[in-house]
Amino acid sequence: MATWSLAAFAVVGAACAPMAPPTDGVDLSVAVADDVGATIGSSVTYDATVSSVGTAATTGPVAATVVVPPGQTVTAAAGTGWTCTNDAAQATCRIDDADVQPGQALPKISVTADVAGPTLIAQVYVAISSDGDVNPANDEALGKVTVTPAIEGDQLFVQVAGALSMRNGGTVS
Repeated sequence: MATWSLAAFAVVGAACAPMAPPTDGVDLSVAVADDVGATIGSSVTYDATVSSVGTAATTGPVAATVVVPPGQTVTAAAGTGWTCTNDAAQATCRIDDADVQPGQALPKISVTADVAGPTLIAQVYVAISSDGDVNPANDEALGKVTVTPAIEGDQLFVQVAGALSMRNGGTVS
């Protein structure tokens, strides 16, 4: 007689969960690199990828905007087939005649920024737009960015995120 534990059942159940069907029609989604490390006084590159997750091919223009965290300045933006412009806080890239079949992706967009500060945990933000996209819920993405100071010699750097509880009551955020 076999005995099953709840933990084993949960793992088997999770592994067998059905995948969501693709959106019926044109649907582009965007993803951006997550958990990027950036050091003050250097540059960092963010990569964004636009993919077709619908059942119909995308034709026509596609635009993507990448917004860098505070204290960073966009210095370059490029991607094969993309025409990109940038200002200090963001880069906007466009393909005028994108032909993306279901399950395929456009070439990645790489945005480089100079990091001046401050030391913090921030986010890079990406948004896309395209003609006929029937599902706007996946047209935005966030990526976590940890900005740290340049460490030289015998320095110690500690960064705390979240809230601390004090023994005498109260919290520090």
